[in-house]
Amino acid sequence: MAGRKSDFTLTRLDDLFTTQAQREEERLSKIRDIPLELIDDFPDHPFKVRDDEDMQQLVESIKERGVITPARDPILLINNMKKKRAGNII
Repeated sequence: MAGRKSDFTLTRLDDLFTTQAQREEERLSKIRDIPLELIDDFPDHPFKVRDDEDMQQLVESIKERGVITPARDPILLINNMKKKRAGNII
């Protein structure tokens, strides 16, 4: 019996407790194109997009000047401030 290969395979646990339709659904691509008009607002979402005068000014500013980014990494600045407070002056 030494050297004999087994063709015995076990069924996955997920396969025991799901239907064939569910297993086929898992194999499908999860990216879907959804028309914007079918997407609803999230009523309790903490961030809101305001379409007011301030937003229009921001849009115009970005069109004219682009998005301004900090000159240095904010995390690096915070770490440097902590080191200075601890006495490890850079």
